[in-house]
Amino acid sequence: MTAVARPRFDSHRNVTFDRKIGVFPFIIKVPAKRTSVNRVAGTMETKPILSVTRAIIRSFYINKVLPFIMDK
Repeated sequence: MTAVARPRFDSHRNVTFDRKIGVFPFIIKVPAKRTSVNRVAGTMETKPILSVTRAIIRSFYINKVLPFIMDK
C-alpha cells in the first residue's frame, strides 16, 4: 500500500510537506517450519499476505500508516 497526500505550502510558497508518506508492503514474518539447505528451522521468513481483506487494510492504516503520518 502506498500512502500519499496533497503537498502543503507555507505563506512564502515553500513546501512544508512533500506529500510522500510511505510504502507499506502486505507481508508477514513467520518462522520457518523445517530445516532446508538454505536455512535452519525457526529462521524468520518474509511471506506475502495472499488475501488482503478490509480488516487487514484497516489494521495497516491504524497500526502503520497513522503513526507514520503523526511522526511526519
